[in-house]
Amino acid sequence: IKDLVNMVAEENFDGYLKELHKWSTVNTLLNNGFLVDLKECIDMDISEIYDMMEALLNDSFIQNVSDEISGIYDIAEELDDLIDELNEGMMVGLPFDNMPMLTSETSGCLSGNFALVAGTSGAGKSTFVRNSILSSVIKYNERLVVFINEEDEKKWKSEVLIWVANNIFDFDIQKHQLRNGKFSKDLRDKLNKCSEWLKEKNKQIMIIPFKTFSTSTCIKLIRKYM
Repeated sequence: IKDLVNMVAEENFDGYLKELHKWSTVNTLLNNGFLVDLKECIDMDISEIYDMMEALLNDSFIQNVSDEISGIYDIAEELDDLIDELNEGMMVGLPFDNMPMLTSETSGCLSGNFALVAGTSGAGKSTFVRNSILSSVIKYNERLVVFINEEDEKKWKSEVLIWVANNIFDFDIQKHQLRNGKFSKDLRDKLNKCSEWLKEKNKQIMIIPFKTFSTSTCIKLIRKYM
């Protein structure tokens, strides 16, 4: 006891008390089944031990969110590979047909991105999409699923026939010719030729009309065809 008394300095009492609280806390953790490295705790104060345990607990639970995040990356990780991808033009999407300025500003239709075309009813939204996207899909041999709830599939098929006639075969067929009907033999032969060309693109363009639009159903269909 005399030796211990000689080792104790009254001015260090607060430090002794903190150490006592620290090891009491460590003991409580051990009694509750927590794995604590005693050697690590020697040079730590109680707040540092708390931070260590909090980090361990958080890390244990974060392991189960792998389905919610794509990964954890250092900012400099695989930068050389990224430069190679950028060099190949990976950040350029499907171009808008015959719209170089719009494509240049937006990089076209990028994978994973949404492009919202807004306007009043009858303003030409669908026509714009058909002229800018549909023709580009055919040119670059991409695949397209069209969900519609204001027009029917016949409207879209007619528009595609006209595009093929004018852009693939240079037939110069106008919309009113299809609308008015009573085709001449020459026009009918041209349309049949366009039809045969489109049949070779089987399953490239799918059209799904909605009787009553449902966002949840649309999402399910997107996942199905994705």
